[in-house]
Amino acid sequence: MVKTRKRLLWFGVALILLGATSTLLWKTFFYKEKAYFAILPVKITRANLPCVDVMVEGKTYPVVIDLGSRFGLYVNTGVLKNFNKKRCGIEKWRNLRGKGFKYPKYTLSKLEMGSLIFQKPVVVSTPEKEGSVCVIWQGENEEKLPSENIGHIGRELLKNVNLLFDIKRSVTIATNDWDVLKSEGYEMDSFIKVPFSLKRNGMIVRVETDLGQLKLILDTGSTLTLLKDSMLPKDKEVSIGYHGLSSMNSGRFVVGGVDFGSQELTFLKMTDKLRDIDGLLGMDFIQNHVIYVDFSKKILYIQPPKE
Repeated sequence: MVKTRKRLLWFGVALILLGATSTLLWKTFFYKEKAYFAILPVKITRANLPCVDVMVEGKTYPVVIDLGSRFGLYVNTGVLKNFNKKRCGIEKWRNLRGKGFKYPKYTLSKLEMGSLIFQKPVVVSTPEKEGSVCVIWQGENEEKLPSENIGHIGRELLKNVNLLFDIKRSVTIATNDWDVLKSEGYEMDSFIKVPFSLKRNGMIVRVETDLGQLKLILDTGSTLTLLKDSMLPKDKEVSIGYHGLSSMNSGRFVVGGVDFGSQELTFLKMTDKLRDIDGLLGMDFIQNHVIYVDFSKKILYIQPPKE
C-alpha cells in the first residue's frame, strides 16, 4: 500500500514536470517566435511629435508614441473619466526639471493599436495642463489651441513589440518579421546596428559630438535633442532660439560609428538627480532617419545617411 502511494506520488510529480516542460517548450518555440505585423499611420503634432490612433471601448483616440515615458499609458483626466476602469493605486514621478507629480492610476480592459491588442493596460490620469517640459511649441500662442491628443503611450506597453519609425512616410510599423519589412522597402541588413541599454529613465544610446561622447535617451516624446544646461560650452558659438533656450550646432553626430552630420543641440535646465544621462535624443533627429527599435535584443537599427 505504501509502495503504491509512493508510485502515485512520483507519477504525479512526473506529470507536473512534464506539463511545466511542455509549457516552457511552447513559449520558447512558438509563443516567442510568433510573428506580428501592424502598420500604424502617423500624424505629426504642432509640437513635432508622432501621433497614432488607439481604440478603447470601440472609440478611436489619438495618442503620442512616447519612447521617453516609462508608463504604459497616460491620459487626460477629462477623457479618462469616460472609460470603464478599475483603480489600482497611485503613480509618483518627477520630470526632467525635478518637479514631482502624484496621480491616480487605473486598469482598462484592453487597448487596441492597429491589429495589436494590449490586455489590461495600466493608465495614469493626468490633467491636460501638465504638459511635458520636452514639448517645445512653435509659438507663444500655440498652447492656447485645443489639444491634438488625449495623452501618450509609453515604454511599458511599447516594449512588448518591435517598432520601425519612418516619419517622412508618416508611418510606424510594429513587427518582428524582417521579411515583411523587406517587402515594405526596408533593407534591414544595410541598417546601422546601435546597442542601447534599457534603464528606468529610458533607452540610453551613446553618441559622439563636438562636446565629446554623450549618453542620450531615445525620446519620441521630445521635440528637440536636449542636453543639460550644465554642459553649455563657454568656448563655442551659442545662439538663442525662438523658444528662449540656448543651442549650438555640433558639426559631428556619430551614432554606431557612423557620422550623421551636423545636429542642433539645445540646452535645458534639468535636475541633478539625472546622473546617468546627458540628455535626450529627440524628434529633430528621429524624424530624419528610419529607425527600427528591437526591444527584444536591445538594438536600434538606423538607416545610414545618404551620401
